[in-house]
Amino acid sequence: MAFLPFAAIEPDRPDMLMKNVFYGLKAPYDYLSGAKKRMENPDNLPHADWSAEQKGPTFEPRTPKQSKERQDTPLSRKASEGFWVRLTKHDGAELSDAEIRLFTDPEVRKISWIDAPFQKSGMRKPKFVEIDVLAHDPDEGRLHLAALPPAGTILALRPNTYQLRKQLEAIAALQNCPDPAHLPLLRLLQPEQSANWPSMLREPEPDWMVLTDPDRPGASEQRDFVRRALATPDFALMEGPPGSGKTTVICELIAQMARRGKRVLLWALLQIVGGDKLIIPFC
Repeated sequence: MAFLPFAAIEPDRPDMLMKNVFYGLKAPYDYLSGAKKRMENPDNLPHADWSAEQKGPTFEPRTPKQSKERQDTPLSRKASEGFWVRLTKHDGAELSDAEIRLFTDPEVRKISWIDAPFQKSGMRKPKFVEIDVLAHDPDEGRLHLAALPPAGTILALRPNTYQLRKQLEAIAALQNCPDPAHLPLLRLLQPEQSANWPSMLREPEPDWMVLTDPDRPGASEQRDFVRRALATPDFALMEGPPGSGKTTVICELIAQMARRGKRVLLWALLQIVGGDKLIIPFC
């Protein structure tokens, strides 16, 4: 029951906290859920018809036990050699150069055929069944597949919705089974008068190591954030456009934490300069 985790971390009106968290996170949850559904809608995916250039066994989904039992059979050895398929449009016309480049990109390691069985509600929910891509032939518009999909199915490039799925899981965890460590995050969804934020710690003025010029434009705001980040008992959020000096602030903050004998984990969501970053101190 969702009420019990809230009662364990907030004995004073856990019902109000649970309500504020649920409705406060409903809009981002609905937005992410809608984005995931739109990305996985077969009508929105790059898709192509196919024709095999050599006969062979079609793809058969197997349980892990079946796969282990049959891994040395002639069928699996034959399938491992792969089958070339030529990609076309549904009406048999050739794909455009842009479509061929999309399907035969060397980064495409798997391709899917779509199975849409009826659910209990009577609706069809697409299920992506992946097949390994062994080689690409962009000149001829062909793919070398580990197995052939069932006859009459359409091949599609499945979108990567892993990030969206993990974000949805994180929101659901906050709504249904929050941990005591989540309380500072949950307070962001409380009215200011009832959030009960802890007092800031008293920290001495830093001996600046990176932000050494107080007259440089923006230095005052950068220093102020470092002071707040060092003094907060839970977390501090920094937001700014590209070129606003966020990386400089991060360097100063890490240097100050290291000077205080703390270990720091720097985590970046995007593997590019300027991506979202998370700094976690380990005392």
